[in-house]
Amino acid sequence: MALQDGAVDAISTHATFLLGFQRQDPNTTILAPELNDQPYGIAINQQHPEFVRFVNGVLQQLRASKQLEMIYTNNFVNCTACRELDAPKAPPTLRRLEWFD
Repeated sequence: MALQDGAVDAISTHATFLLGFQRQDPNTTILAPELNDQPYGIAINQQHPEFVRFVNGVLQQLRASKQLEMIYTNNFVNCTACRELDAPKAPPTLRRLEWFD
């Protein structure tokens, strides 16, 4: 709201949020290049290993069927604002990581 109200001149945050701001307010301009990479993660309570297996299974299915690539292409590569941000032509690599404390 501060940006829209003119209380601030700019904000810096993840490109995903910036794209959302731009969709809500077409007067928003996103400047490139990005300042750094900001990978995403999925946090799941260690008390629910069955949910971890479920999420990993869904991600593996999406990868195997190429649906993940299609979703990424439709939402980022074919997005005009995303092209301005130099979005990669392929989805990021999914990795299975160990628990962090």
